[in-house]
Amino acid sequence: MESKIQITLNTGVIGATERQKRTVAALGLRYRESSRVVKETPALRGMVNAVSHLVSAEKISDTLVIPNPFGGTPEYKLGPVPEKKPLPEKKKKPVVSEAKKAEAAEQGGKQEAKAAASKVHAKEAHKPAHKKTDTKAHKKAKKS
Repeated sequence: MESKIQITLNTGVIGATERQKRTVAALGLRYRESSRVVKETPALRGMVNAVSHLVSAEKISDTLVIPNPFGGTPEYKLGPVPEKKPLPEKKKKPVVSEAKKAEAAEQGGKQEAKAAASKVHAKEAHKPAHKKTDTKAHKKAKKS
């Protein structure tokens, strides 16, 4: 059976080097007095040795592991997945007869002409109302 160790960060990492800070973060420790229980591996043991002045490690026996407080029974019940309601269908466009289409095209042509005329007027309205001021070069030319 694999042994486990509890790693605790005893002091803060403010004065530590960047490499030590990254090692502590890789161990999963963020704050002072934070601890974590992990499987003991050679790589983990080397990380703990590298920052041994910042952390403490204790072996944990299997008897000290806290059992599941729920006794192995889940808090939720598994059951069938409820069926999704179908999405409401979009309203279909009304069917238009050929005579109505032709009539709409004639009116559309009139409306397009009106829209084009209004665009011309709109372009004229956006022209600046003020006159351009003379530049220094023009003023010198006017004086002489």
